[in-house]
Parts: sequence; C-alpha cells; structure tokens
Amino acid sequence: MSTTFPTTKQTIPNPTATDLLENASPTLDHDYQHATINDTVEALEDKVGIDGSVVTTSHSYKLALITGANQAVSTDGTGQTLTNITLTNPQMNFGGDATGDMYYRSALGTTARLPIGTAGQIIQTSVAGIPEWTSNPSAADASTTVKGVVEEATQAEVIAGTATGGTGARLFVNPSTLISSLTSIIPSVADISLPAGETITAGQAVYLGYYQTGSAISYDNKNIFSDSWSGTSTPISNSFTVGNNSNRILVVSFGSDFSSGGVGSVASISYGGVPMTPLQSSSAGIEGGLFYLVNPTVGANNLTYTVTSAGGGYTGRIAVQVYSIYNATYSTSNKAVTSQTSITEVIPTYGDCIGFAFKGGNPGSATQTSNELTNNTQSGNDTRLGYFSGMSDIIDVGGSSSITFNPGTYSTYDQIYSISFTPVNAPTTGYAKLATASNAYLGTTDRYVKFLGFATTSASVTQTVYIKTDGYVSGLSGLSTNSLYYLSNTKGAVATSAGTNSKKIGIALSATTLLMKDSI
Repeated sequence: MSTTFPTTKQTIPNPTATDLLENASPTLDHDYQHATINDTVEALEDKVGIDGSVVTTSHSYKLALITGANQAVSTDGTGQTLTNITLTNPQMNFGGDATGDMYYRSALGTTARLPIGTAGQIIQTSVAGIPEWTSNPSAADASTTVKGVVEEATQAEVIAGTATGGTGARLFVNPSTLISSLTSIIPSVADISLPAGETITAGQAVYLGYYQTGSAISYDNKNIFSDSWSGTSTPISNSFTVGNNSNRILVVSFGSDFSSGGVGSVASISYGGVPMTPLQSSSAGIEGGLFYLVNPTVGANNLTYTVTSAGGGYTGRIAVQVYSIYNATYSTSNKAVTSQTSITEVIPTYGDCIGFAFKGGNPGSATQTSNELTNNTQSGNDTRLGYFSGMSDIIDVGGSSSITFNPGTYSTYDQIYSISFTPVNAPTTGYAKLATASNAYLGTTDRYVKFLGFATTSASVTQTVYIKTDGYVSGLSGLSTNSLYYLSNTKGAVATSAGTNSKKIGIALSATTLLMKDSI
C-alpha cells in the first residue's frame, strides 16, 4: 500500500517477536510493512526536499533564504528583528481595524494605529509630534476673519452686491472684474451741451468760462520814463509810439520827488500836442497823478509836460509810466486816504488791467491780491508809489483782484486815482473752455482751479460741444490703470502729477476710461 503522509500521519503497527512474516493481520505482514515504510520515507524526502529544490511545496524551497545563523520567524516575532524585508500586500491587525486606518511609529518605537478620520478632515502634526486628524480650514466658507473656501464673483454678482456665490462660499472680487464692473455700478452722468469758447477736441478737459466775440483788451506799447527837474520850471518831452488799433486809450501815471527844496508839480500832460484828461494833476504838496487820452494819435509822438516848483534852488526827479491800450472802454475813480485809514481798490471781474497813481506825502505800504500788479517807485526824500497791472487774461482767471493802500506820513494828501478797463465787446459766460491747472481764481484763502468735465465730442468756436461731468468717461487714451489723475498745466490735458494748482480729476479704470473724482 502507499503512505498517507503527508496528508495524514502514516500509522505502522510494530510486529511482536511471535508475529509470523505472513501474518493473519495484513498490516503485520512483512511485505506490507516494508512497502509502507519505504513509501513514507520517500514522502518525507519530497516534503523536505533536496538542497536547492525548486519544488515550491518543499521545506528546502520555502527555507532557502534562511542562511547562516538566521532563524525562521515565529508567529509572534518575540525577540526577533527583521532586516531588509520586503512585504507585499501585508495585513496588519490591531483590533478594531477599519478601512483607511494608518500606522505610524509611536514614541515607544512600536507601530501604532491611527484610525481613519471623518470626511473632509486632513492630517496635521499634533503638539506631541504624532499625526492626528483635524478639520480642513480650506473646506469651510471664509469670512472676514476666517480663512477658508471662497468663490470668485461674477460681474453680475459684483454689480448686484451678492455676498454668497452659487457654491455657498463667500465671494471675492477679482480686480479685473471690479474694474469692468465699475462702469456699470457707477453710471456715467448724461452729457451736457455748451457752445465752445475755443476749438475743443473730444477727450479734453474743459471748464465753464467766458467767450469774447471781438478782440480782447491788449496793449501795443508801454514804457517808463525817468527824468530830473530843477528850478521853478522844467519842460520834459519823451517820444512814445501808439499802435494803429481800434478803441485806443493812452494812460499815464506819474510820481514826482524832490532832493532839495520842495516838491515839483505837473499841471498838464499832452500827447502829440493834444491835452490829456487828468484824473488829478499835481498841485502843491501833491506829487502824483493820472492822465488819460481816448483815441490818441497813431504813431510816434511826444509826451510833453512841465515840472514846476516854488523855488529856483529846488531839484528832484519824476517818473512817468505810459501804456497804449486798445479794444477797451474805461471807468475811473478817485479815493482819498483820511484819518490814517486804508483804501482798497478792486479790479472789476472783467477788467484786463487797472492803473493806480498814489499821491501825497510818504504814502506808506501797499498790499495786493493780484500777481499782475507792478510797482514803480521814485527814490528820494519820499517814496512815491505808482501801480499798474499787467495785461493778463483776467477774464479767464475770474473773480476780482484788489490792492490796499495804507496811509503814509501825510495822510491828508494820500489819494488813489484809478482807471480800469473792460473789452469793447464784453465777454459772456456759459462757454466751454480748455481747463488747465495754471488757470485759477482767487478765493478768500485759496486759489480754486476751474474744471467742469471732459468733452465727448469735438467742436470749433461757438459750435456745440457735449461734456461728461461725472461718473466715468471713456474714449480717452494712454491712461495708466489704477493711477490717480490731476489737471495738468497743458490746456485740456490730465497727468498723474499735479500742475501749478492741484486739482484731482479721478482714477483711471483702464487705458481709455477714467472715473471722475466726485464718483470715487
């Protein structure tokens, strides 16, 4: 018979000394026992296997990697160390194991189990230095104080002011979306229309100003003559040229001074032989005056006058200031300084220039609010002041300028004689003009830059121009996105830096669109 090993242990009964070779019991037969033992030994050889056996069921094959002093691993591994062992698909059971569990080295050097966390949790290192599960901060909706999940707002959501997006998360605004939304959030104020006071191109900055249909006031010549005089009578003559222009007015202011004796006086002045009209000629004790002549002779003519004094030993000097003004009408005034009080003379709103002659003894000081006024003095025993404004475009500057004279030593003689001018064709307001930071009008304590908006159409003089006054204006060019813009010193232009008088205009939303300041 064959052996039952290794399926089961082979049982072989031992014969006694009296058992026969041919026994009544088959298992004690001599041939049976030899055959069974032989088969069992061969089965043992197969189970153990020869050295280098490739039979996968043999012990030799299964223990082939145990060499030298190495031992097979016991089931509990007590006291054994495994080195360089690769485990493929091992299974570890700690009790209570669940899918997703993780294992880490504990502080004792043993393997510890970290049970699977809940949905949405993430692993972080604990204070003890071991892994632990925690709530995912980025999985929660963000707020103004808590970081978390956010959603980018659409332009429609920005415009609607929506706080929570379609995912339920807090919305954030992309800067590009914000810029593109501003033109919808802040409406552009409707155009207004005005006649153009000068040629205007779409996109230029404008203000509400004046327009003059005729020529503006101007002058074609000016001069200051200074001469000496002595004795009781000194005739003086100086050549002065008047241009060939319409609505001419010749204006002369003078101041006389003495170095010895007493004052010198001027009773009359002529130009080209034609007497000029005095606002006040000089007389005893009064050494200044103002004369004018309407439509003086055109060309070079002599300005003549005589300085007289009370004594032959009297000497001094006289200064005469002359302007040839045209395209002008005029008005005059005469004010006296009395009881040590001050006098203020105001330049009319439409005045292009104004002349002052100060008369009397030492006239004291003068204070002016217009930077166009010029001061001419005659040195000597006393100081004589003569003021005459420059020819700036006061019409566009707007408002009024003034000069205040403080009384001098001889206040009873101090007087102001003035002549002011307006254009023959008076300017009218309500016209669009190109704005500039150098164009400001005087306020009580500051200078104010005039700005209305941006032209959205082009127009020639007196044609209708449309103007955007608030909100955003488009169609511009060359702007720097997110930069602040100011009115520049270039007429009609804006810049990222302030001009002479700072006037903030707005912020650029793009290279072609600007949000005006009142909308910010």
